Amino acid sequence: MYLHTCIFIFTAAAMTAFAQSTASPAKAPAALKVHKIGKVVVTGSFRTRQEGWGWFTPDAGDPNYTFSGNILRLSLSQAKENWSWQTEFAVPILLGLPQNAQGPGAQGALGLGSNYFTANSRQQNSAMFFPKQAFLSFKNQRLVTRVGRFEFNDGSEMTPKNGTLAALKASRIKVATYDLLFWGATQTGKWGNQDHQAYSFDVEGGFQPKAKSLLKLKPWVRAGYSVSSGDDNPADNQHRTFFQVMPTPRPFARFPFFNMMNNKDIYSGVILRPHPKLSISSEFHSLGLQTSKDLWYSGGGVFQPWTFGYAGRNTSGAKSLANLYDSSVDITLNPAVSLNLYYGYAQGLSAIRAIYPKGQSGSFGFVELVYKF
Repeated sequence: MYLHTCIFIFTAAAMTAFAQSTASPAKAPAALKVHKIGKVVVTGSFRTRQEGWGWFTPDAGDPNYTFSGNILRLSLSQAKENWSWQTEFAVPILLGLPQNAQGPGAQGALGLGSNYFTANSRQQNSAMFFPKQAFLSFKNQRLVTRVGRFEFNDGSEMTPKNGTLAALKASRIKVATYDLLFWGATQTGKWGNQDHQAYSFDVEGGFQPKAKSLLKLKPWVRAGYSVSSGDDNPADNQHRTFFQVMPTPRPFARFPFFNMMNNKDIYSGVILRPHPKLSISSEFHSLGLQTSKDLWYSGGGVFQPWTFGYAGRNTSGAKSLANLYDSSVDITLNPAVSLNLYYGYAQGLSAIRAIYPKGQSGSFGFVELVYKF
């Protein structure tokens, strides 16, 4: 199997006129203390997260459980004038994984806790050490080129000349009154013996009202539409299901019962920022399958050398997946410590009802503490 993925991004922002202000500019946030061994910079983080799952109700097995997911990251780096290098190691630690979160037949794994338990030889507690990143970086005024193993951020390699667009790229337009983002990808290649052709795109826009009564809350209203192709004819020699190469669905599916494969998502949300250290977000997602002839996919891909990390369920021709309502609170306690809380509720529709007739509603939440050094 080999795939070629082409990604394209368009961003735009429109700013309204602001009255001149004599207020002092906001102070820059305090930076973390830099740790060095000689000329090598040492950084890292430890994230501990307590997850609570309430998967859709199976015929057998326990869909309700909690476990602790943690990860320690340690990075070594050095920057020269036109090039730099970085090596990062990670140690994921899973504690208290569920022993009985497996349903019969197509009901399968009842959330990620079940997947982790099965993948780690059915052990409730597990840890692993692996190199997360190792790369060389070369830069000039317009372009950064990286060679090696590294984390991928769409569009981060380019710096737009326009200052507004540069801010848009860096913070998804946190300073503009109106904004627009278009993201798209096409894939070609071979999927086993089949020819592979697939696509995915996302278009979203935002509005930040500047009414005086709302200035303290700094609201940001957003809405968008996302589609990833599915295979509408599994019997031919063409594979059309978009393959999610990214290693996790969580950035866009914080309740990760779906991913970017054969998926359609109409969404809206509002973000409130009443304090520089506090962000409150609520979202609604109307989720469905792009084609009813393909599967309902979940999972974020390989998380161990011996685990594929994706699962597909046959919905018997049903297409409507779920309505997802969720909220999160992110608090920066100090430059080194942050606290994040999340809760999501999924109202399962016909596709989930076809697999989980005893109960098509699910929930997921977590409390997360992150320490950076």
